[in-house]
Amino acid sequence: MYITFSGDVDQFALYRRLPLKAVSRAWGYFNGLRLPVWLRTPAFSLYIWLFDCQLHEAAVTDLTSYKNLSEFFRRQLRAGVRPVDHSHVLTSPADGRVLYNGKVINGALEQVKGVTYSLKGFLGPFQGLLGPCSNKLCQTTPYANISYLDLTLNPNNDLHHGCICNTSTFDRAMEEDDDLIGRLLVHPENMLHYCIIYLAPGDYHRFHSPADWTVMARRHFPGELFSVKPGVARWLQGLFNYNERAVYTGKWRHGFFSMTAVGATNVGSINVYFDEELVTNTGESHDPGFYTDKYFCPKNGRGKGIRIKQGQAFGDFNLGSTIVLLFEAPEDFEFKSPPGSKILVGKPLGHYSRKSILN
Repeated sequence: MYITFSGDVDQFALYRRLPLKAVSRAWGYFNGLRLPVWLRTPAFSLYIWLFDCQLHEAAVTDLTSYKNLSEFFRRQLRAGVRPVDHSHVLTSPADGRVLYNGKVINGALEQVKGVTYSLKGFLGPFQGLLGPCSNKLCQTTPYANISYLDLTLNPNNDLHHGCICNTSTFDRAMEEDDDLIGRLLVHPENMLHYCIIYLAPGDYHRFHSPADWTVMARRHFPGELFSVKPGVARWLQGLFNYNERAVYTGKWRHGFFSMTAVGATNVGSINVYFDEELVTNTGESHDPGFYTDKYFCPKNGRGKGIRIKQGQAFGDFNLGSTIVLLFEAPEDFEFKSPPGSKILVGKPLGHYSRKSILN
């Protein structure tokens, strides 16, 4: 497995035994309970005070208008509060704090400085990651993955919802990280870059598209629901490979592009507005590394994927969590926001050198 830690073995074993999924489902249920009108203002005011929420930015500032905590968590912002800087090809998808960013080196990403996780453990195998896709409604293809190496079809999970897009099974020997990178890159001279943004409980809980791109597939890992707070990220190596996540993959102007919503403790659900079939934190038991693939096809049958505009609303968390961007770009692409910095939706994430601009 790709999970290690820097603490006591017994401490980690105890943490894994905590009923985090059950607690998160209970929290999600609690968030959806309708509050009496008289309780809304004091309850939400307490939350605002505890987590430093910026209520003045919300489209609706009357606290009695929010029927439950879930509505308040997922509140919309006023028009113009988060202008998108379209002069940059990549902008922040969420309000939050940059945990880490950089280039994928030797198949590893850093979740915080000095603590890495595996690219192939995070994305899974290349086959099926971006398709294939027919001109009809596409099937969700279930796979079981043991230690990310032994990949076979799982005959006990019938999740077919349309045409069969891919009936082949995977090779039992999974490709190495370098091979995976080579297959992801459309242009060999480019590199894979990544950025991890942590959304705290007080942040704006909706996330947006960071670029103009085409979403071609979704890979859903049910996974665990460990906390994604920076303190835990420093302690638990491979955290993002373990947690539940929805990996949306596709292409943008430079080649491969992906945006991943990572679940966490007390995140009642991950909602993606164009993907109503995504259901998270169901309570079902799966083998480690189990995932399902879904492919997106337009209704008119022309082309592939769903075109998403920069700044377009993408989805929301029912409480804070993490967004991971992984994308292909020229080698000299540089991030503007260093690890630890606060970032807002629509603000530029990076830029090219003059050489790339001229080319």
